[in-house]
This record gives sequence, C-alpha cells and structure tokens, in this order.
Amino acid sequence: MTSAADAALLALAAPLIKGEEACRLSAYQDTRGVWTIGWGRADAGVHPGMTCTQDQADAWFEVKVAGLIAQLDRAIPWWRTMSPPRQAVLLDMAYQLGLAGLLRFAKALSAMEAGDWRAAHDEMLVSAWDCQTPNRAQAEARIMLTGQMA
Repeated sequence: MTSAADAALLALAAPLIKGEEACRLSAYQDTRGVWTIGWGRADAGVHPGMTCTQDQADAWFEVKVAGLIAQLDRAIPWWRTMSPPRQAVLLDMAYQLGLAGLLRFAKALSAMEAGDWRAAHDEMLVSAWDCQTPNRAQAEARIMLTGQMA
C-alpha cells in the first residue's frame, strides 16, 4: 500500500519523469539499442514486436516508481529529509539512471545530505549525465539548487 507521503511524492515526481520520458506502446530500441516500451520500461521481458496498452504502461510506471522509492529508502535513508521537489529530482534521476547510476553521484549526494545545495547543483552538472541529457540535468540541478519545481 502506498503511504500518503509516497502518493504526494508520486504526484510531484510523475509529471517531472513523464515530461522527460516518452510513452510508447510498441517496443523500440533506445539510443543504446535496448528494447524499451511504455514509460521507459527496459527489462528482460521487453522484446521486439511487444505492445501494451496505456493502462499497462501506466501500471508498470507506478510499480517501477514504488520500487525505486523503496530502493532509495534503503540506500539513501536521509533523502526523505529533503524538500519534496528535491526528493522528486532524486526519484527522477533514479528512474533515468537506475539506483546504481544515481549512487555514482557521490559528491553531489554528500552535498545534498549536508544541505549544500550550490555544491549539489554544481556536482550534478559535472557529469556524463549533463552531457547526454543536458536539458533534463540542468532543469533538475536548478530544482536541487532552489528547492522549487520549475
């Protein structure tokens, strides 16, 4: 069951994530050649020719986000002390990069834990992530800096 805090976080994070992720109802190969469907579902169950409904894509999205929230709670328990917009940024980063990819931002995460939003912002932008998806990275670094949704 989803807690009220998780439901509020999902309400804030979903538009952020979905604004960056396209929803495709037919499997396609992403820029790395990985078969993907729905809102960026890219696991072993996705295969060429696969299709889904919008309801399936939305359900997969909710399951993935709930799983990421649980992973973040275990790996970075202090993330819940940040403001909801900043939590939404970490959730989106985990959605795009996976938890392992997010955890590679060690300096940024240390700055976030310390509440040093300028350092967190700057460290987020010194990354391959910023080079690969600059609009997304820069918008989310601004949210981290200001604590305000764009």
